[in-house]
Amino acid sequence: MLGITSLHRIDWARRCAGVGYWIRSSAWGHGFATEATQATIEHAFRDLGLHRLEVHIAPENRASLRVVEKLGFRREGLARESELIDGRYADHIQYSLLRSDEFEAHGRPQ
Repeated sequence: MLGITSLHRIDWARRCAGVGYWIRSSAWGHGFATEATQATIEHAFRDLGLHRLEVHIAPENRASLRVVEKLGFRREGLARESELIDGRYADHIQYSLLRSDEFEAHGRPQ
């Protein structure tokens, strides 16, 4: 197994979900996170009919920041102390991707 992607915190009323991904360290740098997350995005918009996807990333996680930027997510801002990790609160950068952003970038049917 190389890793996983997920849709979480799905809010059906708003048609919004969080996107997560994890790739084992021996597989880093080969584009697997980008490829797998793109497939998850397509499933979310095409099959589930979602409107908005969100990602929250630690500012120091440069590799993960590159993944979402390659996929066309737009930075929305800093969520201060938004997650409790090992007993301390950590900041995260919030990104979003709208169904219309995906259509503009890839010309896929909405």
